[in-house]
Amino acid sequence: MSKSQYRDDEDAIPSYEESVRSSTTQAPPYNMRLDVAAPLHRHLDTSRVQRVHSLLDQYVDPLLAEQGSSGLYKTAFIFIPSNVTSLQPREKTSYSAPKAPEPVGFPTSTVVKLVQLEGEAHTMEFWRQPAVLRELESSLRARLAASGHHVEGQDENEIPTSAKETQSLKSNKDSKPKQKKSFWGRLTGTSEAVIVDRKLGWRAEPEEMTGRKLSRDQVRAVVEWKEVCLRVENDLGLYDNCNAPGICLSVEVGE
Repeated sequence: MSKSQYRDDEDAIPSYEESVRSSTTQAPPYNMRLDVAAPLHRHLDTSRVQRVHSLLDQYVDPLLAEQGSSGLYKTAFIFIPSNVTSLQPREKTSYSAPKAPEPVGFPTSTVVKLVQLEGEAHTMEFWRQPAVLRELESSLRARLAASGHHVEGQDENEIPTSAKETQSLKSNKDSKPKQKKSFWGRLTGTSEAVIVDRKLGWRAEPEEMTGRKLSRDQVRAVVEWKEVCLRVENDLGLYDNCNAPGICLSVEVGE
């Protein structure tokens, strides 16, 4: 067979314009078409639910089981996002192993567990969103209620502790006498200033006095995003204090 006959039998090589045109007109995979057609809020809801359940399954459930086996009625879990660099452990030397960071500023009666999250799904940009924190708290409450716990604030007639504090502050604000301005523009009233005496540290009041005490069959679950003060060890072996953002999840069981 000659070379000319061999070339005639072969398919003609497409030009550059034809190859580009055919690649652009080719239909995408079926699953990709479904993702593009779905609304954006549906993607956000799916991602939020999946990551929240991943945190509960991988971290929260084992920690709650450990809390029960340890006989602790109240524990605060601090989850530091995976991309927070202030908690990266320093390299281990031949002299001593680096010590784990210690939370600072919590009551002595509260056991605090510090957990560093791992993976791209547990970044700070995701977990600091209010919608994600609400989903985490509602999912945690639902799990506790499904396992037979009486969760505080779960009943319609019961008001959570945070709501009660807000109502009490509002009532105190409304009950204050209104001050009037005199002719010279000065405020006149029964009192010139209000002084609030809050004792801190070892002078602070016990938690039983500041919050409502739970009954024996009740469980209180609170989820907050806050800046946590941590005591870390630097490269010289000295202690430094640093602030790290994270999820503060506390679970208290009535005695």
